[in-house]
Amino acid sequence: MIRIAVCDDEEKLLKVICREIQNSFLERNVRIEMVPYISGIRLREDIFQGTFFHAIFLDISMPDMNGILLARHLRKHSPETMILFLSSREEAVFEAIKAAPFRFIRKRTFRMEISDVVRDILDAFSEKEVVRIGFSDKKGQFRMNPYEIIYAEACNKSVMLVTSSDTLETKITFSSLEETLVPYGFIKIHRSILVNFRYIRSIQGTEVHLDTGQILPVSKHRLLSVKTQFQDFLLKS
Repeated sequence: MIRIAVCDDEEKLLKVICREIQNSFLERNVRIEMVPYISGIRLREDIFQGTFFHAIFLDISMPDMNGILLARHLRKHSPETMILFLSSREEAVFEAIKAAPFRFIRKRTFRMEISDVVRDILDAFSEKEVVRIGFSDKKGQFRMNPYEIIYAEACNKSVMLVTSSDTLETKITFSSLEETLVPYGFIKIHRSILVNFRYIRSIQGTEVHLDTGQILPVSKHRLLSVKTQFQDFLLKS
């Protein structure tokens, strides 16, 4: 099921936008899960804590957080999510381009544009290959999106994959997992811990503080490398 967030600080307009989006998907016999937000900060918190959306309709002008700045934060944590900007200021499109949105939608013509927008989302959704990596556990084989993993930790002869909603035990060597996850933005902070850089809030002393509130140890001899890698990822995101 396609998961969509809509963020606009005008509550009445938010309901209208959600209804129009929902109806447009239903016209194509597509069910979606819709989550409305009146606060950009609340949306950011949910994303940082592991909530995933395939597409986000985001108002540019909000009192608690500028939509373009928010989009840049969200891209760091969820690079595969489609960002669609909403604005009543058509000149805002020039500023919005800097955040490389999937679409820019004018609020005054939203009803006329939404059908084409939904079509484009579905086309992109069907063409886009969702990344899935295969693992095995006691029950058998399973596949998951690497971006959903917050961190991985070797424990005895198993590796624990920690997500926002679960901890999965998998039978894989830590060195093999490192080769698999590093290309997706994971940093080895300890001989037995790999962390998804998107969830790192800060590095304090020899500890990594995550957006989820968890604190993980950093090996002293890896500290400089960890800081350098984290900064590099931030600059590229």
